[in-house]
Amino acid sequence: MPMCRRHEMKLMMFSLRPFLLLLLVLAATSCSKSTYRKGLGQLDSGSYAEAIQLFEAAAVEDSTDYRVIRDLGVAYYKSNRFDDAIDRLTRADAMRPGDGKTL
Repeated sequence: MPMCRRHEMKLMMFSLRPFLLLLLVLAATSCSKSTYRKGLGQLDSGSYAEAIQLFEAAAVEDSTDYRVIRDLGVAYYKSNRFDDAIDRLTRADAMRPGDGKTL
């Protein structure tokens, strides 16, 4: 491959990096939202252990979403895991003060 062509390929790959990074971020966000929604379904149906697992997975995928942390706290509360509930609900309140759903 001629040197000029190789240089063009490098430039093209370099220019695609931001697009690929954005694509990865969007895919990760989509996964965490889906996991979070499944957790809500389990929480609503009273399957608290399953909800906790899903919310914990969603928190790993996106640790900045206060709703995930809040609802994980609610699931812990409903499972009588009060120390864990207090920890998560306090953290959610610090992330989003004044959220009407955070105890």
